Formats: sequence, structure tokens, C-alpha cells
Amino acid sequence: MVTEPVDIGGRDVYKMLQKRLRIRFSCHRIPPRRDSMCVSLTGLSFLRGLMNFRLSLTAVVSLSLLLAGAGVAQAGTATATFNVTATVPTWCKVSATNLNFGPYNPGSGAVTGNSAVTVNCTKGTAFTVALNAGSSTGATFTNRNMTGTGAADPAGDTAPSSALLNYQLYTTATVGSGGTVWGDGSTGTSTVSGTGTGMGTPQAIAETVYGQIPDSTANLAAVPGAYSDTVTATVTY
Repeated sequence: MVTEPVDIGGRDVYKMLQKRLRIRFSCHRIPPRRDSMCVSLTGLSFLRGLMNFRLSLTAVVSLSLLLAGAGVAQAGTATATFNVTATVPTWCKVSATNLNFGPYNPGSGAVTGNSAVTVNCTKGTAFTVALNAGSSTGATFTNRNMTGTGAADPAGDTAPSSALLNYQLYTTATVGSGGTVWGDGSTGTSTVSGTGTGMGTPQAIAETVYGQIPDSTANLAAVPGAYSDTVTATVTY
């Protein structure tokens, strides 16, 4: 709190000091008068200094208030909020590698081979992988067939599209009569299930496809040449 200065004249200040403090100033007289009161040069200097102090204090306080008022101004601000939203849908992706049995020599025994169906699903998403019977005419889960491509094999032999070579796909390394045929879950076949862990390469789940060309009666009569089939893997989630 700043107290406003009170205008007091020099004479009033002198009288106040004389009355309250009983201060007497001696005159430079020889001899000084005892029944009169006068102000010495020292007393006048004191009064003049007191008045100057009052004026200086008033000026300092006024200047301080002026400077303080100049620094009060501040930049105005305003605020707002907004929501940030997104959704992560459940989804999967799938890829597969080719299964190449290599050469099969009829009468020399069955030939096996592997490929992989690789699945990525969003974390925590349950999925199943089904394989169809293939693309050859009349193919079934119990009788998958490759057909002749008409292209020459390494020996230069060609198998017409009417030529068939029987094969089968399984869910485990146990193939043949004791194995579980990988199909769509119908007709005694089974699918492969899993749970997604994410969509990155490290989270990919590779399901091995186990294949066999049996040395069956039908295959013993296979025509030399190149054979192929196309199998579709379907991921349900």
C-alpha cells in the first residue's frame, strides 16, 4: 500500500517539531537570547532536507507506479479442444509358396514335398486356413490330381492335359493312409487354425503344407512329362 503524501509547509513542520520534540535551535548571537526562539542555519538545512526528501519520495513512488503500469499489459490467449479418433479393423492377409515335388519315378516309391501358407492377422484375431481340392477337372479332396501341362520336362517328354498324376496334401508330417487331409473341413478333411499376433513380418505365421505323390496303381501308369495343379488357400477370420 502506498500512502498519499500530505502537503505540509515548512513552517508547519517547524512548529510540529518544536511542539512534539521540544527541539530548540540556538541563534548565532553573542550572547544568545534565552527568551526567544530562532532557527539556526543548521535547523534550516534540516528542514530543507526534510522537504526535499518528501518530494523525492513522492517522485520515486510516482515513477515506480508508472513503470509498473507499463509492464502490466499481456498478450491475450484463447483455447479449444478437439478429439483424435481412429479404428483398427479386424483383417488378415495370406501368401503361399509353391510345392515342387521334383521328379517322380513310378514304381520307385512315394515322393513327398512341403510348401507353406503364411498368414498375418491383426493381434488376437482367430483364423482358419482351408485348401480347396485343386483346379483339375473332377478333383476331389480324396483324389487331388495334377494334369499334364503339354510342356516338355527336362527329358523332353510332354504330357497332355488329359494326363493325370495323383497327389495329396496333409496338415502334419504324417502323410499317406495315416495322415489328415488338408481341405475345407468337409468329407473327412481338416483345416488349420491359429490366432493372429500382428501384421508385421515378425508376426507372420507360417503353416506348413505336407504333400505326397503316392506310388499308387493310377500313378504307376503316369505318362512322362510335366504336371501341375493350382490350389487355393482361403483364410477365414
